[in-house]
Amino acid sequence: MVRAVGVVRRDPFAIWSDNGTAWTSPDRITDGGVGSDDSFPELAVGPDGYVYATWLDERDDFYRAATCAYVGHSVDGGATWGTNARLSTVATNFTSTPANIAPNMGDYIGLAAGATVMHAAWPDGRAGTVDVYTSSFGI
Repeated sequence: MVRAVGVVRRDPFAIWSDNGTAWTSPDRITDGGVGSDDSFPELAVGPDGYVYATWLDERDDFYRAATCAYVGHSVDGGATWGTNARLSTVATNFTSTPANIAPNMGDYIGLAAGATVMHAAWPDGRAGTVDVYTSSFGI
């Protein structure tokens, strides 16, 4: 059992347990610099048995106002995490993206395993409103 937790300005971390009662110390998922305000981490186990994570990350914006969707994976059950990859091709500044909710950041990220690929979905404002964008990536 692996869980996503957030500490240090909402950097995504993972903890894991063999029995659901005793948990490991948090392991940082992101390889971005400390100080980025990452949000909405989501975890899923792929058909290859590896743990995958996706989240919104501010690392690409100097002012830390815009986010991109990122993904990372762990080959050892969440104990350590490899190099992250950017999923979204355009950053979104949610403070200037109109929506019918406040704050207007969308709500969550989705991550699911297919038979041979992982599927991610995230809020994205590149078209002028908050919409859902998706990407599938091989494993």
